[in-house]
Amino acid sequence: MLYIQKDHPDLDVPKTLNRIQKALQAELKPLGFTKHGRTHHRFVDGDISQVINFQCGQSIYDRTHEVMVKVSIRIPEVDLREFHGDTELKKYYKNYECNLRTSLGLLSEPVTVFSGFSMQKQVVYDLSGNVDEITEDILRRVKTEVLPFFERYGSRDAILKDLQEQPKSPMRTSGYEHEGDFAMAMIYGRRGDMERAYEAYNAYFRGAVKRAIRWYDEKRSKGWARSYIEDAEKRGIPITEENMALAIDFLEGRIG
Repeated sequence: MLYIQKDHPDLDVPKTLNRIQKALQAELKPLGFTKHGRTHHRFVDGDISQVINFQCGQSIYDRTHEVMVKVSIRIPEVDLREFHGDTELKKYYKNYECNLRTSLGLLSEPVTVFSGFSMQKQVVYDLSGNVDEITEDILRRVKTEVLPFFERYGSRDAILKDLQEQPKSPMRTSGYEHEGDFAMAMIYGRRGDMERAYEAYNAYFRGAVKRAIRWYDEKRSKGWARSYIEDAEKRGIPITEENMALAIDFLEGRIG
């Protein structure tokens, strides 16, 4: 984590952030972004959200003068975990509502809402420092790191391509690779391609059950396995005999 602790009795954090965001929004507005408080947001492919958010450190640690730049993407059907999107879109979506969440300094690392990542590489800006240099660095990183990241996930076709071709996709993080199959299932289901949706969901189901089997907490793991079966039943998704047998064998103590 990159920061330098300094005295900052006279620092006006809101004013400083407004100055930085004004410069950033001037670059982002032609690309379709709108500014909402500390969030810059745009929709792509109809209703996929791409978000840049400024987040200050916690006051309890006297770090309100430090700011991190969060970078996020929301795919509605994956967020809702259903074969449909929002009935009505909000004006914009916030960082915590997104499926893929990362920060400046971490864009080269796999990220999903289901797994953690090393905070040691996250860039933290000390607003009591040189604001022009901070602004310049943020603009540079947004152009060279954030916008290419957004382009990589700029449509459902691009997301599916990434999930199909990249074994280490940011949506297939270590230990949670099956969540990439879940995302594929939801996108195919949203499109009405139920054959592919069911195939991808079964890949997700098998991966999720195998992870439950590997988990150290037997009671919690079996609870997860039961929930996977219930979720499939609720959605009306046919689970293959092989996958169902795996889950039942685990629940009845024959494996694990």
